[in-house]
Amino acid sequence: MSTGYLGPKMSYSFLATSKMGYNDGVPFKTIFDLFDAVEKGGIDRAVVPVENSLEGQVGQTLDLLFSKDVSIIEEYYLRVVHCIAATDNADVKIVHSHPQALMQCSNYIEKHGYAVIEETSTTAGIEKLFNEQNKGHAVICSEEAASACKLTILDRDIGNEHDNFTRFFVITKKGLAKPQGDKISIAFTLLNKPGSLASIVDVLAKYGIDMTKIESRPIKFNPFSYIFYIDFIDNGFSKQAMDEISQKTVSLKILGKYRKAIGPVMKQ
Repeated sequence: MSTGYLGPKMSYSFLATSKMGYNDGVPFKTIFDLFDAVEKGGIDRAVVPVENSLEGQVGQTLDLLFSKDVSIIEEYYLRVVHCIAATDNADVKIVHSHPQALMQCSNYIEKHGYAVIEETSTTAGIEKLFNEQNKGHAVICSEEAASACKLTILDRDIGNEHDNFTRFFVITKKGLAKPQGDKISIAFTLLNKPGSLASIVDVLAKYGIDMTKIESRPIKFNPFSYIFYIDFIDNGFSKQAMDEISQKTVSLKILGKYRKAIGPVMKQ
């Protein structure tokens, strides 16, 4: 059994894969490659990022969930904790990392007056430190990556926001998935007319179903038309609700039924 993740090794996707107990991880370069490998049977499952609590949705993942022959079988929330690390204790002048990590640590970077160099991944930044051995250079990465690569951690938890979580889905080829759990994800399209989206929400409300998320993505081949995505909790009336929803949509796809993961605690 093999599990694909968005590489390289020691990326946050790798950490999520490991923390979920999948120790047969295979790195892939792109999200599309992961979906393609699952659909064609090259791997049994894949761990893909779907949204970040600070940056929002991962659009490509949502698009491919709708278009590819796959199903969601699991979800997981990973707290993203950035540190700054180097090969020695020299005064840091320049930091390397993925653009998103640099942005999420921008306050710390600005406070210390560091110059930045963008890399394709946090792991690529680590590799550059070792390959070039430049004094005064550091990398922003996870503590796990720094420790695994025997870097000196100069400071911990340096992100702008403490509550930085990425939600991941585990996907497998449609037909192989065994629906189980209490959370359901669907995607659908509608006619562009007043009240069409409200009618879907009304059905969920009618059956007392807790909708936990709603968002949209543009349809690439039909400008200013949208695919809608909804997550909700199954309370025993989901079949009745789905039967009614199917009558109100142009197209409808059940993306998966899976166990609700323990997510971040929301502040009141």
